[in-house]
This record gives sequence, structure tokens and C-alpha cells, in this order.
Amino acid sequence: FGQPAGLSERPSIAVLPFANVSGDREQAYLADGITEDTITALTKFRWFRVIGRNSSFVYKDKTVDSKQVARELGV
Repeated sequence: FGQPAGLSERPSIAVLPFANVSGDREQAYLADGITEDTITALTKFRWFRVIGRNSSFVYKDKTVDSKQVARELGV
């Protein structure tokens, strides 16, 4: 196990915003909260880099190609 790899060698991950599938726009906060909590929880693992909320939420309410997002966010 040892020490975490250097920054350039660490794997990285982006959590894209969860969709509000309830049909109730007032429940969007729940989907956002789950996304934010997931990002926060993942940052506790120092052996990989987590893309921040502001970068991930650019894709909120958009249909995106995961490979394109990966390129754009550098993951």
C-alpha cells in the first residue's frame, strides 16, 4: 500500500450531478445533496483526485457523453 502516488500518477474521478427523476422540481435539492455528499465522501480517499462540485455541476440537467466529460475534466 505505502504512500499515495504523486499528483500526476493518481487516478481521478468526477461525480456528475444526480438527476431528479421525481417529477417534482422542488425535490431537486435532494439530487444535488446526494451528489455533493458523494463528492465530499470521495475526497477523504487521498489516493485519487476528485473533481470539485463547481466543475461537475456544469453538466447538471444536460445529456452528456461520459468520454467527452472525462476529456473536458481531465479524468
